[in-house]
Amino acid sequence: MIEKLLAISQADGVIELRLKTADALKAAGFGAAYFVAPVNSHRGRHRLMTNVGFPDGWEAEYRERAYLTDPLPDIAITLSRPFRWDALPEDVILTEEDRAYIDSLSEWGMETGIGVPTYGPFARTGFVAIGLPRTKSIAKNANTTLLRIIAQTSFLRYCEIIQDEFEELPGLSPREFEVLTRIAQGKSKIAIAAELDVSKDTVDTYFRRIYAKLDVSDRGAAVATAISRGMLIPRDTRVSGAMLQRQPSKPA
Repeated sequence: MIEKLLAISQADGVIELRLKTADALKAAGFGAAYFVAPVNSHRGRHRLMTNVGFPDGWEAEYRERAYLTDPLPDIAITLSRPFRWDALPEDVILTEEDRAYIDSLSEWGMETGIGVPTYGPFARTGFVAIGLPRTKSIAKNANTTLLRIIAQTSFLRYCEIIQDEFEELPGLSPREFEVLTRIAQGKSKIAIAAELDVSKDTVDTYFRRIYAKLDVSDRGAAVATAISRGMLIPRDTRVSGAMLQRQPSKPA
């Protein structure tokens, strides 16, 4: 396994990285994985998913719509530890939509598997779903410490591979950055205008410029992109607090 971990850490590109990671997971008894990054409070197309081994039909459905209802990355980041999605801890609260997604996995032979949160520089977070075990007992008795080491090694190498992209940060002006920070804090355009002592039309202009530079089309995606690129740190209590307030309430 040490040799396989070294191969992951030395992968030259994302495709090779995913294949080397799949090879290590195969040695651990699992036949497939899908990778999601970045993971934050906003589900959407800014979350990049790579599938290695899961059914093509599931992947097509996921890319079409299911990425909006997949709760597994959010559960992973909340728990901050590996978990079985067919045996979730009692303190995990699911909406009806969350439960429907997890139940639907059985249609693809994906009813059991291990979800693993991953962490990288600049507060970047990711997720690896590890499935298609050779036997049900492999998933039930999985060495989650080993799976976490494989997933974390892979994510750190992923961050290194794409570092050049992250270093080319959009050139936001100081005032645009002020507006972006207030967007992350959940403030309205009217509130931002009042705080900066400018007109709402001016704030609208800043919004358009920020969206264009970040290549996004809405507030949530702007915040997610800024966090994933290290431009905003979610540990800022004003940012993290606002993000939590925007989470949909879940039934007890």
